[in-house]
Amino acid sequence: MSGTPGKKGDRIGPYRLGRRYRGTDPGEGSIHEAHHVETGAPALVILPGTNEDGRPRSAWSVRAEGSLHPPYQAVHVEQPPQGRASLHDLTLLLIRLAGATAHIENRKDAHGHFSRVPAHARIRRWVLHWGLSGAAAAMATGLVLFLWPHAREATRVRTTSEDPVFFADRQNLVFPIASYPMPEKPFKEQQKPPCLEETEVEVRGGCWIEHTKKAPCPRSTAEYQGKCYIPVKKQPPPPSSLQP
Repeated sequence: MSGTPGKKGDRIGPYRLGRRYRGTDPGEGSIHEAHHVETGAPALVILPGTNEDGRPRSAWSVRAEGSLHPPYQAVHVEQPPQGRASLHDLTLLLIRLAGATAHIENRKDAHGHFSRVPAHARIRRWVLHWGLSGAAAAMATGLVLFLWPHAREATRVRTTSEDPVFFADRQNLVFPIASYPMPEKPFKEQQKPPCLEETEVEVRGGCWIEHTKKAPCPRSTAEYQGKCYIPVKKQPPPPSSLQP
């Protein structure tokens, strides 16, 4: 690979990078349009930023597809990671991809990129069979929820403190990740009771702000019993005064 990684024209694995989509936090990584160097198929590549949480934990190779006739959605594992495979790592991969796709889904240039089918390429059905013109919630929930097809309370996916979770710190309410099921215990950086009365609610040992939207939940929120919540970030301790 020539030049600095992340530049237009660089090769990342089997992909050649195109333009970079702006508007993302550099610490969380960068989103690039790309194409497969052998087939020419359009692709989306996410490069990690300075935040270690954005780096892949294991090497999964999967194919996602959706069909209208017959109606179904599927994820097909083409190659699992070496050693012990973790479905949680696969969940994080799909959540991050869903968030990146939702970030660009309303861009005309992105729609044009993914709609471009090379005449000479052997395009497989996984190349945007579901399209990019749908709503962000349809994209995010469509990729994530198939991993827990049973009742949301019967099957819960583990979310650790290392996951890229958005917290409400009363300053910034935008973060490009998909919705996720309510974790069984508070995050490491989450505020614990006592919670602020009339503003926050206690759920599973942590403080949460209830979102006005109901399930399916929007991006950056946790779903619990049909409602959507935002975790409250732990407040820093007050500065201690120095005694003379």
